[in-house]
Amino acid sequence: MQYFEKVSEEQLLDILKDVGTDEESIKRDVDQLKNWLEMTPYLPSVKDEVFLRSAILRCKNSMERAKRFLDYYYSRRTLGIDMFSCRDLHSEEIRNSKDFVASVPLPRLTREGYRIYIVSFRAYSAKDLPKVTSILSMWQMEQEVLMKSDTNKGIIGIIDAKYFGVSVAALFLTEIKKCFDLITKTTRTRYFETYIINILPAGQKFYDMTKHILSGKMLGRIKIWKKKPEELAEVLPKSILPLDFGGEERSIDELQDAWFEYMRQFDGWFESEKNFQAELNKRPRDDYISEEFFSFGLNGTFRQIILD
Repeated sequence: MQYFEKVSEEQLLDILKDVGTDEESIKRDVDQLKNWLEMTPYLPSVKDEVFLRSAILRCKNSMERAKRFLDYYYSRRTLGIDMFSCRDLHSEEIRNSKDFVASVPLPRLTREGYRIYIVSFRAYSAKDLPKVTSILSMWQMEQEVLMKSDTNKGIIGIIDAKYFGVSVAALFLTEIKKCFDLITKTTRTRYFETYIINILPAGQKFYDMTKHILSGKMLGRIKIWKKKPEELAEVLPKSILPLDFGGEERSIDELQDAWFEYMRQFDGWFESEKNFQAELNKRPRDDYISEEFFSFGLNGTFRQIILD
């Protein structure tokens, strides 16, 4: 089963040119990464060239960033916490997360080579909210499938916050740093820009309280969309957008069903990947990553959270 429309040769060349590389150079870099992993005593010997190729592209063709990403990725996976706490797409935790929030990449790239990625919160009962770690696990696996399947210049995000109310804001508030860890460290997702639509007062307050975590560059790429969702076609291709936002693509629900069916093709890969972990007892205790393992959650203390 295919989910993504094939990237054109012109788009692929432009994507590679954007990070200053070409196919021949990437092949050499992948071999270099494999050799580095083989020689690093605490990291697994990884032969998955597709995954390593994506690591290089996501790290903008920087070998040093790619090494840091792989180090963090396999070390964090060994701990089995947060975004690595559940690795089964068929589990109740993931099913509940899928019902709570639809998160889907759209099948077609923009002309410039960007992948539009939608996160749409659904109506919910406050007593049925899933754990944030389950949602993070789902998002982590989605990004890994993207690394195995997709080549793009970066992500254009659309966050539909129509149902991001007080209960959801409270759920995510103390875990927001983990969400940004997922984007910046464990998946190295390159966001070109993000549109937040249908934002409620609770969502706006959540954004105002947490935006200090973002780098200036990332903050500058987030746009609060004040117009109707259907008017996104003013800035994004209507042919790519889903019906929900006035586009010509399938509905978000239909896309999510197709996306998860596609992801389930990787069940075997997720299972085999459990064997690839870092041996933390062998890593130097004074290296650059060790302190990050235990810096989860939001920096600072909230003695009282008022979101209404």
